[in-house]
Amino acid sequence: IFHLHVTCTRSVNGLCCLPDHAHPINHRYRLHMTCLCLLPEPPTITDTTARVGGFPVSLTMPTRLVPSRPDKEAVLTCRAAIGKPTPDVTWYRQGKEVTNNDRFSILSDGSLQLTNVQLDDEDNYTCTATNIVGDDSSVIWLAVTDFENQWVVVTGTCSRTCARGTRIVSSECRRKSDGQLMTHEDCREQRRPLIFRETCGEVSCEGRWETFQFGQCSATCEGIQERIVSCRQRQRDGRVLTVGDSVCQLDDRRPKPPAIQPCGDECSEYKWNATDWTSCSVECGDGTQTRYVLCVKSSGRSLIRVDDSVCNEKVGPKLRETRVCNPFPLCQYDASEWSICSVSCDLGVRTRSLSCIKINDDGSRKTVTLNLCALDTTLVAPPLTQSCYTRTCPCIIPQWITESWTSCSRTCGGNGTQTRSVTCYCSLRGRLQHTSDSVCQAVISKPATKRACGQGRCPCQRHRWKWNAWEGCSVSCETGVEKRQVTCVCTREGREVLSDNPRRCLAFYQPSSQRDCYEPPCPCSNPRWEAGNWTDCSATCHGMRTRRVKCNCGEEIVDDVVCRMRIPTQMRPSNEEACGGQCPCEDYHYRAGEWSPCSQTCANGTQSRQLSCRCYMEGRPTVRPTKECDDDDTVAATRPIVTRSCNDAPCPCRNQRYVTGDWSACVGSCGGTQTRMVQCRCLIQEIDTVVPDDNCYFAVAVRRPQSIRECTPCQYGWVTTRWRRCTATCQHRRTVYCADQYGNEVEDSLCYEFIDDEKPLTMGRCNYTGPKVKIVWEVSAWSMCSKACERGRARRTVTCINPCKREKATGCDRRTRPRHLRACNSFPCDISNCMDSGNANYCEFVRRNNLCWTRAFAYRCCYTCRLGSIIRLQHKLHQESQAD
Repeated sequence: IFHLHVTCTRSVNGLCCLPDHAHPINHRYRLHMTCLCLLPEPPTITDTTARVGGFPVSLTMPTRLVPSRPDKEAVLTCRAAIGKPTPDVTWYRQGKEVTNNDRFSILSDGSLQLTNVQLDDEDNYTCTATNIVGDDSSVIWLAVTDFENQWVVVTGTCSRTCARGTRIVSSECRRKSDGQLMTHEDCREQRRPLIFRETCGEVSCEGRWETFQFGQCSATCEGIQERIVSCRQRQRDGRVLTVGDSVCQLDDRRPKPPAIQPCGDECSEYKWNATDWTSCSVECGDGTQTRYVLCVKSSGRSLIRVDDSVCNEKVGPKLRETRVCNPFPLCQYDASEWSICSVSCDLGVRTRSLSCIKINDDGSRKTVTLNLCALDTTLVAPPLTQSCYTRTCPCIIPQWITESWTSCSRTCGGNGTQTRSVTCYCSLRGRLQHTSDSVCQAVISKPATKRACGQGRCPCQRHRWKWNAWEGCSVSCETGVEKRQVTCVCTREGREVLSDNPRRCLAFYQPSSQRDCYEPPCPCSNPRWEAGNWTDCSATCHGMRTRRVKCNCGEEIVDDVVCRMRIPTQMRPSNEEACGGQCPCEDYHYRAGEWSPCSQTCANGTQSRQLSCRCYMEGRPTVRPTKECDDDDTVAATRPIVTRSCNDAPCPCRNQRYVTGDWSACVGSCGGTQTRMVQCRCLIQEIDTVVPDDNCYFAVAVRRPQSIRECTPCQYGWVTTRWRRCTATCQHRRTVYCADQYGNEVEDSLCYEFIDDEKPLTMGRCNYTGPKVKIVWEVSAWSMCSKACERGRARRTVTCINPCKREKATGCDRRTRPRHLRACNSFPCDISNCMDSGNANYCEFVRRNNLCWTRAFAYRCCYTCRLGSIIRLQHKLHQESQAD
């Protein structure tokens, strides 16, 4: 029986000390206590790691970042190595505890495992370690990205077809959707796989002899039998090819089996005698050999020729005189070393040359024409070009390119919007290429992509006449009049309102606003008008006289309404008339009224005024018809003008912009062009008007859109000639020009514009074997101008070097030393008076070809050169501030 007695002799903060070890004493186990007091300690998270998709990622940032991809696995590890008692680990996301489910699992070591990662799993995950003393936490950010492009591993061609060769394993950026080759910049957010060289061609170069069965005997006596004996070799892709005999002859232990053996019994005195076979008719591939076969008779030691029919009868069929030679390929391709990359940055191309090598039976090698290898369909020619990449090209002069505004979502009534596309481009190798917006925002703020429009009041539409119900009759008996209200209305923004311009409702279709009404007859059945006597004339000339006209019904005078209802109005006697005749009028003259307001506030408006003819009749001014003044020549000579011009100053032009039309149909099958209308428009008196292009030149931030473009471009490519002889500077030259698909030489700008390949080098390095190397001057690129305007300086280094060893040297001719300083940015700093005297295409060519540093070009294209320098200077200052 073993008795164990454990007594806690000491405690610290309520925690019992633990036994360290026990010792057996005198055949009985007694527990010897050594009190090891474990002081409580708060937990401390010493490290957090993550394993994403099968590889560990060690994180040392305060807030750690873990990259992941959709449909992959991610493991977030929280290591709490310090803390007594051992702390418990808990995970939180957005303040909520993460528990086990079908996608989230907390492992035994406290790690958080995510399976089938989704895009919405991207978040901060907090790891918290807790014990009775305290807690500690650390945050891990899980970043889930799904890239549009991806790196694709590309394996090069093995340097040897057998034995141990090497090949380069590189990578290229391709679009996921269709596998289109992209630039390396499009995959910059992903880590590019390493470029390395690996071994290949593990298959042995040794061959083995392969034999076929012997054929029939060539004669019934003293004949021969032939068979095919070839050397076969296994390639690295598993194929077995026929090669030259020299490959199998390398192994002396296995000699070539015989291809000919004798057959048949001993012949009689007659036999077929054959000469040796001639040489094969071709170097490589299937050819023919010939020989002469004669029928002979043995006579002692000599042979006598006889007719072939004798041997056919006594010996057998005649031996063949032709046969196939080189039935298997004896030639192979031989590739040179790869050239240097065609560009210094971004994706380029490197090339190599091919030659055809013939392998003779004795193992020797001979260079033959390339056509001999091309005729053999079993040979696969190695590639002549291969993509290469050195580094990413820097972005030069970032700029925003804006498209035209879209049509307004509402033409009137407010709350309309217009949008446009604003894209960041930068100049890479002389061409504009799309890049991220952050590159342009570092230099200049992004133009607006949305603006309000359609703020004006909507015009009235669908004008029509609207009328009310008829009112009551104006009389209670006989014939009267009843009226109604007729108004011109229109529809504005879905509501019917009174029209601002009633003339828009056609008067021809205007309904009547009054009509006759008929009531019962009045009590008087036969009324009549009764006129009194005329009064005396009021003047001797041009006077008036009156009389009283009353309505008589029987013998009673009634109201005039009774007669008006029964008697037509024109039958009522007049109650006044002129008398005394016409008075003479004297002193005819014109009288002009006030000028009306000008018809326009600008751009040659007009004013008018009313003109009347007046005279004095009996001492009083009297208005007469204008014709009476015009008929008097003396008065007509003093006739005032009735119209005049006003406000002849031009109207102001605002909201200038370029407006483009649709492209025309393409003209031409190769190098064809399209044209479109490009107009400068602005608002003059709120009317959209076409104005000369000068109004948009300084007011619009973008240049005038092109009105002609090439629509069916020809296919262009670079054509290179053979390298010339190597010079004493270890360099050789060649001619490189741009040509179309017909081989015609064209301008180099067409290749730069329409193909992605850089122009091949016209100068390359070579091994000079002459007596003496020529020492030369070497210059670097010009630095950025020291001043943005008013004549700065640019520098470059000039070094004397040995061009073959690429090291500094002495002995260069100081009289031919290139200059290391030059003037630049000669234009004035005041850009307000800075204009381009050349056309837009000319000045853009000057800026792109870096000709602004010369005084002549700087002043002729002042605006373009000045704007480019400001952008470059801002870009340089931004880079310096980022470096600080």
